[in-house]
Amino acid sequence: MKRRIPIALLLIAIAFILWLAFRSLGTASSEQDKTRHQVTLDRSPEPTQRLVDPPRSVVSRSKANVQTDGGSRAIDDDAAQLRKLAAAVDIHTVASVREALAINAQNADKFVDKLCDKNRKLYGDGGIPAPPPPGNRDAAQFMARMIDYEKPLDNPPGLLHLPRALVEQVESWGATWPSKLNAEDGAEMDFSWLEKLGQFDRWSVLAAGPLQSYPPTNYLYEPLPNYRSLIVRAEYRYVLSFQTGDFMAVSRQVHHLADLLRTQGMMVSELSAVALYRADAQARSAAANLGLDVSSWAVPDASQLQSWHEMTRAGLFFTLPGVSEATTRKALGCMDAPCSAIVDGIGLGRSFVAFGGNENLDMLTNLAATRNCESEVIDRASQMPAVSPGDSLMVMTSQLPKFFASQ
Repeated sequence: MKRRIPIALLLIAIAFILWLAFRSLGTASSEQDKTRHQVTLDRSPEPTQRLVDPPRSVVSRSKANVQTDGGSRAIDDDAAQLRKLAAAVDIHTVASVREALAINAQNADKFVDKLCDKNRKLYGDGGIPAPPPPGNRDAAQFMARMIDYEKPLDNPPGLLHLPRALVEQVESWGATWPSKLNAEDGAEMDFSWLEKLGQFDRWSVLAAGPLQSYPPTNYLYEPLPNYRSLIVRAEYRYVLSFQTGDFMAVSRQVHHLADLLRTQGMMVSELSAVALYRADAQARSAAANLGLDVSSWAVPDASQLQSWHEMTRAGLFFTLPGVSEATTRKALGCMDAPCSAIVDGIGLGRSFVAFGGNENLDMLTNLAATRNCESEVIDRASQMPAVSPGDSLMVMTSQLPKFFASQ
């Protein structure tokens, strides 16, 4: 009697075919822009959803559902076939990750001088302010209950949480938000927290809050702070200030919030600071259009803000496994704010140790101390376990050339 092919085997075969198809179309490259550690221009924080499950998880679930119509020998044969297929997928994926790391290392050597040139222009006279050195007055306890976190630490939401629909609507307006937000709505909000932040000169993300007790599990899916509500609230405060006339004071307060975020030394924090400086520039333009005196309101131009965003995201690719020590040191030496790149280099280096080696981890840890990076964040990144080959491939395809496409 002809034995039917189990449904589980068909599913794993289909998943394997889909995985190869998406890889050939460059899915891994596009997914890089969606990882949790990168805030996009629209500030979307949603974690990447995998198009197909990693092979190992598919196999583990399928084994529990294998049909027994062919008896125990058929089950053993099917399980063996599944193990062989999963092993073949893993071998192929590991090879692809290593190939992507090798390409990234070549690109890092190629673009390191351009990185340095862009950073010199970025932080020169009239450019982006260099991040202030962290002080001793920590905002961690004050802000711990105020902010949101990603899943699974998103419940309860922070005290400054805004409805997701509202946040997404404001973000969808882009640079036109000053003309669309209602100042009357802003008048009903409590902005005392923004003013009270002036008493602090650092903000340690792990000194208080739910992430402090959450164990390191997967660097790619860390439940990081979500600052979207803070950014939208700041925008409401700007619109209100056009009526109250204290827009210059509000600008200083928002700059200080951005500076506090930058002391955290994480990608999401640095890019949220970029978003706040961009909102400040857009608010100034709106105030000028209203006929308000903005002569003493200095802001970076749009091209500098975009370059800040791009170079922050590009930095981590110079610290990944496989990049030479000389190139990594040169790249970090060119950065006024290298901590987010160092943290990602350590976290990803630990996560991908099976694919790219860990020869730079000690160097990055030592550099973190000399550049005043947040020690708790560095320690947490150093404790990250390895991730699956499938997850690795989604984020490890080099993106460096696109950050320097205009050069």
